[in-house]
Amino acid sequence: IAITGGVNNMLWANGGDSNVIGYHGQNRAPVTINLSSGAAEAVRAPNMGAWLAHGICAFIAWGVLAPTAVNAALYRSLFKGPLWFKLHQFFNA
Repeated sequence: IAITGGVNNMLWANGGDSNVIGYHGQNRAPVTINLSSGAAEAVRAPNMGAWLAHGICAFIAWGVLAPTAVNAALYRSLFKGPLWFKLHQFFNA
């Protein structure tokens, strides 16, 4: 796999001192990593409100709308005519 050099912005998080999987709490931060040199430095997140909005939108899209679209197709026998497909199309759009 070819790795292109340059600066990459990433988030790191860990579960703390525990050996069980759990919420990371405050053990998280953004970091800038240069893949060419291997250098890394902690940075300040520019807009945490935008990141929160992104997370909420992702949850709605993948946690609510996509499963609803799948269920509309799975239970198409319960709907009369093309209604199931219109629901499936609406929740996927």
